[in-house]
Amino acid sequence: MQKLDILSLIHHTTFITGNTKNAGKTTFLNYLLPRIRQFTNPVILTIGIDGEQQDQIFGNPKPQIKTEIGDYLVTTESSLLSSDALFECQEVFPYQTALGRLVLIRTLRSGYIELVGSETNQQLADIIEYLKAKQLKTILVDGAVSRMTQISCDSQSNFIYIQKISQENKESELEKLTILFLSQDFPLANEEIRNKTDSLILQGALTGGVLKKVPKDINHLIVKDFTKIFLTLPELKGYLKNKKIYLENYFPLKYMVLILRDLDKRSIAFWLDSQHFNQSNILFNPYDSREFLPC
Repeated sequence: MQKLDILSLIHHTTFITGNTKNAGKTTFLNYLLPRIRQFTNPVILTIGIDGEQQDQIFGNPKPQIKTEIGDYLVTTESSLLSSDALFECQEVFPYQTALGRLVLIRTLRSGYIELVGSETNQQLADIIEYLKAKQLKTILVDGAVSRMTQISCDSQSNFIYIQKISQENKESELEKLTILFLSQDFPLANEEIRNKTDSLILQGALTGGVLKKVPKDINHLIVKDFTKIFLTLPELKGYLKNKKIYLENYFPLKYMVLILRDLDKRSIAFWLDSQHFNQSNILFNPYDSREFLPC
């Protein structure tokens, strides 16, 4: 069992993303919070809605966000009024959501709260820029379902990926895992690569349709970052046989949390070994261990 290096998350923007609805993002966020607080008071925010008592899609009970004295949060006015905690308003942002205006608040009395976030990546980027300008630099973002484009809202962010794998979805999820690992190895494009005659700087997303239109004489394809790559595993592996993909921006995967259902950890670890993937930042079923009991 790997241990989390909490210090590596201090003074960084960390996105907690997941492969599916109810993957366990909020549960993992609640695990992180008391450990982060040993070093600093974090800023907690989301994109969309999180921390609600019931899942608004499936109606299942959801883990709530527990905020402690000194925490900073971004949510709506209506959310702080319905919380059992007590807050001090720090800033009102010029963004209106379906549930009210977004505000920055500081916790004065601990309690539970529903987080409501910005509705667009640009709004999220603006809020993060404001927080960092105010020297609020340890930022935890409960990310949107099955989307990682929000990671690029902060050019210096990192991310944690929560992946729920069962016997039923094993094949498709291992493909996603492989794509993620491969993308982490794409090098940054330097000036030499940019100036090559067989290089192409791609504007926008790299999809299967776009890939088919890339000229055959292009050997170095440069994309903005890995969140702009939307290829299947066969498409990606096929292209990488004779070509290279470079990134303009790199977002490190700090940890991959694998939540296994009806699967043996040893079989997945053996598969990772067979693919020569580095397992140093992988946490298997962390809540099954006494050391990683959720808080």
